[in-house]
Amino acid sequence: MLSIEVDSLSKIYTIKEISAAIYDNIHQPLIWLYLKLVEKTRGKEKVVYALDNVSFHARRGEILAVLGPNGSGKTTLLRILAGLALPTSGRARVEGLDVVEDNARLGDVVMYAPGLITVDLFAESNFTIRDNLLKYAKLIGAGKDRVDEVIALSGLQEYQDRLLYEVSTGIIGRLAFAYGILKEARVYLMDEPFTGISFEARKALMDIVRNVLAGKLRATVLIATHVLRDAEELSHRYIFLRKGRLVAQGDLPSLKERLKLKEKVEIEASLDPELLTQIALDAGAENYRVREGETGYILEFSVQKAGHILPQILASIYGRGGKVSTVKVSEPSLEEVYMELFKEEWEAPAAEGGDICSLVIS
Repeated sequence: MLSIEVDSLSKIYTIKEISAAIYDNIHQPLIWLYLKLVEKTRGKEKVVYALDNVSFHARRGEILAVLGPNGSGKTTLLRILAGLALPTSGRARVEGLDVVEDNARLGDVVMYAPGLITVDLFAESNFTIRDNLLKYAKLIGAGKDRVDEVIALSGLQEYQDRLLYEVSTGIIGRLAFAYGILKEARVYLMDEPFTGISFEARKALMDIVRNVLAGKLRATVLIATHVLRDAEELSHRYIFLRKGRLVAQGDLPSLKERLKLKEKVEIEASLDPELLTQIALDAGAENYRVREGETGYILEFSVQKAGHILPQILASIYGRGGKVSTVKVSEPSLEEVYMELFKEEWEAPAAEGGDICSLVIS
């Protein structure tokens, strides 16, 4: 059953570009620079697509990672699905509710985890952890028992009576996560939910997402994150955004197949290195090299499908009197998929001139 349906969704902002390059003015008085930044009338208007014709779907009980560089539209997408922002065009439905026409009812089916960066919108620094959660629980119709349950789930028992400004960034990160699960929902939208959280706590929270939210509750979870390791461990499928556009989507096997990423193979064998090199060459292995190992020599190479040539290589090694001690096949990771999809981001030459400041005006 489809839980989220997004069809040709776009979000457009109009900004003013201030023509003065910042680096040209760093020696000027700060007040002069400030006046330049707020002097909207002298800048050129520019239309920016935070989202540009994005379409995808998510099924009930699925964990979907939303990935992409800074400014790709991840947060904008989650805010629209949560009903916190309205699209410019296109359509999105969450559990059958239209994000525009049924905006007031989205809170019945959606919970939004703000993440560490925007948790200040939900929390007050002079409140305790527990009082902050109680205040939000009252707003969304959750009971005190649920607050205590969420405090336990998020590992906040030790800190619940501490004022917000007295705790560490990691604890505030757990509080942001707690906000997002304070009420049982059919859809959970999480914006960088594990930022600033320790490794041990992050693993515990990921287990909640996997086993409780998607598992026990059969809820749909969308996670916007920059941490590819977390995304690969948690998610069933991925969508990749770049400058508001959807550049790829799918599960990891289908993405690796589409991008023709290669598997990496290491074979340690007791055989002359020149023979190993010739075996790799005869089998059509790519990027091969031979290095010294612990019990012999290690042949390394990459290939589209290791299973297609591995039997031939092993047979050739044994046929030449060699013995194989280890065989290791490494499949392409989500990080390699990401690097291939967004290689233009860091391969493009830097633009000439100074930075241009942009201000959103509508």
